[in-house]
Amino acid sequence: MNQEFHEVKYLLCVQMFDAARLGEACRKRALYGSGGLGVDCKPLSELLKMIFDCDTYPEASLSQNLVLFPWVQALVRHLEYTSDNAADSFLGTRLAQDAGRFIAYGSAHIRQLIAKRPAEADVLNDHLDLLENGLVGALGAAELIEPLIVLSGGLGPVERLYARTLDHYLARLESAGLGDRRERSPLSEFLAMLRD
Repeated sequence: MNQEFHEVKYLLCVQMFDAARLGEACRKRALYGSGGLGVDCKPLSELLKMIFDCDTYPEASLSQNLVLFPWVQALVRHLEYTSDNAADSFLGTRLAQDAGRFIAYGSAHIRQLIAKRPAEADVLNDHLDLLENGLVGALGAAELIEPLIVLSGGLGPVERLYARTLDHYLARLESAGLGDRRERSPLSEFLAMLRD
């Protein structure tokens, strides 16, 4: 990166720090009380590879800030609301705030990009088609959904969590200038399958 773009470098450093803090907090919470980290979630790994292999910075920003982090924020908020102790509630609150910074930056970035270059909306929507298929795999993976069902007390609360998060996610994409993706997104179909 050109040395003249020092503000961008600072932003990326802050984002790396926030992401590392979020990952470390989740890791320590998983290890607390003789717990273990369990097994790798292959669909989540595939989604992360898709995010890391983006061709352009706008695709990477969209992928990380407006696709991945809204779902991360929803999961840590769910931890906050379903916790039976003050420590988990506090952890969920703080992690949701960290994720919120990613989302705020991504929304403003994509909104400004599309305002300046409207043709980018088509490219980003095509990228979202691919990425959301990976997100469906991660959200439906046994390693994620089964513990959520146990912690939430059934499939109903998980389905409501996914529905609420999907509504916020799609509204955020629309406000960023990417249009209404309800009919186009495979996430809507995934949610309909959960309801059946």
